[in-house]
Amino acid sequence: MTMVVFAFMTMVMFSNCKDKKHRATDEDDMDDEEEEVMAPADDDEEEGLVIDTVEVHTARDFIQALQSNRCVMVTTDNSLNITGALNDLIEEGRLENFMKNGEERDDNGVFFEVEYDGNKLVVAGLSNLTIAAKGEGYLVVTPRYADVIKFVRCKAVSVRNFTMGHTETGDCVGDVLTFYRCKDVDIHKCHLFGCGVDGLSTSNSELIRVYDTHLYGCSEFGVVLEASSDIRFKRCQIYSNGMGINVDESCSDVNFDDCKFSNNRGQLFMCYGKVTLKNCEIEHHHDDITENVDFINCNVHMDYADAEEYPDIEEE
Repeated sequence: MTMVVFAFMTMVMFSNCKDKKHRATDEDDMDDEEEEVMAPADDDEEEGLVIDTVEVHTARDFIQALQSNRCVMVTTDNSLNITGALNDLIEEGRLENFMKNGEERDDNGVFFEVEYDGNKLVVAGLSNLTIAAKGEGYLVVTPRYADVIKFVRCKAVSVRNFTMGHTETGDCVGDVLTFYRCKDVDIHKCHLFGCGVDGLSTSNSELIRVYDTHLYGCSEFGVVLEASSDIRFKRCQIYSNGMGINVDESCSDVNFDDCKFSNNRGQLFMCYGKVTLKNCEIEHHHDDITENVDFINCNVHMDYADAEEYPDIEEE
């Protein structure tokens, strides 16, 4: 096989990865639902970056492949349980605890953090990282108190074409995806499900883009935003959660465009910071507070129903 043919096949196989420097963040690019996502360049002369693509088939390979300036491509449709592989790597001494002397360490890399009922994966200080699935990717964890993935101090991170959640249901405090002190995050065509307490959680982060993503079945909120800014949700669905969205007073520039809210229990909008909904559909059978929420060209149906009539939280 010639080098030309090999290069062409590589670009097709890894079409869900792309050079983070060129990742779209404005409204015009968000409107392009069928945006072509090209493979990352092998060498970015302008910024001196080397972006490589690594194909993985197992949870162990997935964890070990995580590093800066890389696209990690999952090529199996089998569900990858991060917990077992994480525990094996810890036992082998290949991963260190993210907490050192009771404080988060400043090192960059891949770590674990101990929770009440197990360990969770922590990705810290990485940049220009894409994790994507060639087909339908499934990433799950067993501990109910563990996030599926926690990102800390990361920049230019993209998560694409994954279904993520917890294998066990019941009381929990673990989220699905958590971003703390992160910048430039792109979540595209994902399904984030419970029993995670929250589907997507951000804190002290900025420039977050979420496209064509479902957040459902979480015990509390589909989305929680704290001290974060420049947030865009486009064509997303938030449904069958304990509650809807939680936005604190230190958030700014939070927008939902062409999104759908349905079958959520409890309070739908717990918003202490300003939130704008445009071209959205909202169906909520519960008395709710919409202070700090601006509706622009939205179809809103909100009424009160007895608690016994609320739909059960879906488990998919």
